[in-house]
Amino acid sequence: MTNSSSSRFEAGDIIEIYMPFADGEGGKKRPVLIVSTPDSRADFLALSISSAGHHPNTLSLPIHELASGRLSKASFIRADKVIPVNAEAVSQLFGRVKPAFLDKARKQMCAALGCR
Repeated sequence: MTNSSSSRFEAGDIIEIYMPFADGEGGKKRPVLIVSTPDSRADFLALSISSAGHHPNTLSLPIHELASGRLSKASFIRADKVIPVNAEAVSQLFGRVKPAFLDKARKQMCAALGCR
């Protein structure tokens, strides 16, 4: 079954989702960068975006790397924080990164996770 939501988002989009805290007690809306193509069920993988650059495996997201849209704060991609997402969980689209930056984020993700 194909979900029409799957075509709404694509790799490189910066979206907002509700992200539960790791301890299961609450959560909050957070921006993430989509790094995989949505499948037929509108599921995809995303990397967490933070305003704190002190975490290990972060990649700075300068304004000039945005192809469209904007973020309200200085932002950093958490290359080691991969999140499975369904398109129905998206509350907002912030914009899109340039293709070269998406490639850079994917490479840093693979380096952080040890993939080939």
